[in-house]
Amino acid sequence: MITSLTNQKVKDWTKLHLKKYRDRNYLIEDEALIKAAAKAGVLKEVVYCENNPYDAPSSYEVSKEVMKKIAKRDDQTCIGIALKDETLKKPLDRIVVLDDLKDPQNVGTIIKSAVLFGFDTVIMLKDCVDVYHPKCLKASGGAVYDINIIHAADLKILDDLKAQGFLIMATGLKRDTKELHELNCLHRFMIVLGNEGAGVSEEVYAKSDLIFKIPMQNMDSLNVAVAGGIIMYHFRDLPSNT
Repeated sequence: MITSLTNQKVKDWTKLHLKKYRDRNYLIEDEALIKAAAKAGVLKEVVYCENNPYDAPSSYEVSKEVMKKIAKRDDQTCIGIALKDETLKKPLDRIVVLDDLKDPQNVGTIIKSAVLFGFDTVIMLKDCVDVYHPKCLKASGGAVYDINIIHAADLKILDDLKAQGFLIMATGLKRDTKELHELNCLHRFMIVLGNEGAGVSEEVYAKSDLIFKIPMQNMDSLNVAVAGGIIMYHFRDLPSNT
């Protein structure tokens, strides 16, 4: 049993609360997510202070004081440490592009909706919030393990996919903006959702093939996760080539 608060592993696990230390591993606190990570084959270690209910390559029993330090809360009894895995799980066909989104719950909810409504890939552009943020993981309900997650440092990925025949459709209000019900793409397209405050960036608009909006009454805006769910639901019954 690990009882020392200064143990090196304890220090390393605690650091995983910070994005800059999540280069290879990330921390999971939610029990359902630990199970999902184990099923996906990415659960590396289990840290526990009572019973260990999970099968992982390595398990460590710790004192309650150590668990409190790692989890930064009093009621946690088990934590998972998982390996990042961004290998493609399926062919790219229907893609959601997130342009500099900052709220981890929004991103997690969008990922969950993408899986529910038949999208295969989420591309995180620029400085999007880390998909392995605990709030993002929890909001996704484990959907991060059922979809392609691609982090892109620049916009070259959009050019590359356009060259492969993908259509880029961005949300926003511009001249010649279409309405959602006018869109009927069957496959090989990208839906771009913009930053919570600033919307889609001008650089991404410049690469887009068309711009569209959700028609609304009495309000002029929606939370980006709500908007993303509505948009993806629109495409749910349209046949895909995958």
